[in-house]
Amino acid sequence: MFARKTTVFVNFGKLDEAFRFFKEKILPCAKEQNGFKKAYYLVDRNSGKVVIITFWSDEECAVESESTGFYYTALSKMNVYFETKPVREVFEVND
Repeated sequence: MFARKTTVFVNFGKLDEAFRFFKEKILPCAKEQNGFKKAYYLVDRNSGKVVIITFWSDEECAVESESTGFYYTALSKMNVYFETKPVREVFEVND
């Protein structure tokens, strides 16, 4: 299994709105992606830092979600909430 972690700072006044948008618009589309397993949306309300972790069945599916444009389209739709450029990292999950 592989995980993609995206870290970004969100405008303090839009933290809840950004989460609702993610939950209602982005997550349903993510669930349709090949190999998608689960997502966590973590928030530090003191700093506005948001960490989104998505889990994928394998590396190929994680990469495919980027090459098909899903990942970058999702980020562009959420860009109105972001104060910083998102930072992406991919990890192998050892379980």
